[in-house]
Amino acid sequence: MGNTLYILSIPLQIMGLWYGSEIIMHSQDFPGVYEYDSCVIIHLTDVTDQVQASYNNNYGYNGYYNNRQQNQNNYRTLTSTPTYQEHDNEYNRRAQQQNMRYLRLVWSERDNNLEYTFNYTANAPNVWSNVGDQRGSLATLNSYTQFTGTVQVGKAVNDHLVLTFCGNDVKSSIYTVVLTRNRLGLSNEVSHSLKHG
Repeated sequence: MGNTLYILSIPLQIMGLWYGSEIIMHSQDFPGVYEYDSCVIIHLTDVTDQVQASYNNNYGYNGYYNNRQQNQNNYRTLTSTPTYQEHDNEYNRRAQQQNMRYLRLVWSERDNNLEYTFNYTANAPNVWSNVGDQRGSLATLNSYTQFTGTVQVGKAVNDHLVLTFCGNDVKSSIYTVVLTRNRLGLSNEVSHSLKHG
């Protein structure tokens, strides 16, 4: 597998701080490579435990059954028990939830930031789907449009990371962010090999 960092799930090696080197626009309006002058910093954090704990607290350990058994009209007692189908559905939902992983991406530039939450599965750890709206000071700007779509991990090798943001709607642009662990950026050779190698 060489130096590739993702195997079955996104391991801890790709979590932490990354420094933006360049942004490559793929949309027809602004094609090309842009050197970023505002020191973009991206911080990746695994938040699976937090999201799953929040999910379980909202629904309760046996929330589905508890809600089903509640007496809605206060006139008669429900005597039915969950069917095998309902039990299987609940089991499948919990199994799918356990397979789902979550990460937070915080994009910072100058004095502003933007927080994304993504989910992914062990079957496709290099495709992250956006979950919910973004938060942060950049999201409050009038010019900001909420991102809905996916992020694809193009490369995750040693201290280099390439992420491509693919929006779901026509208004969203598609762009690639080339990142490094080095605050000073990438050398020209490394930058060229990441984009063309």
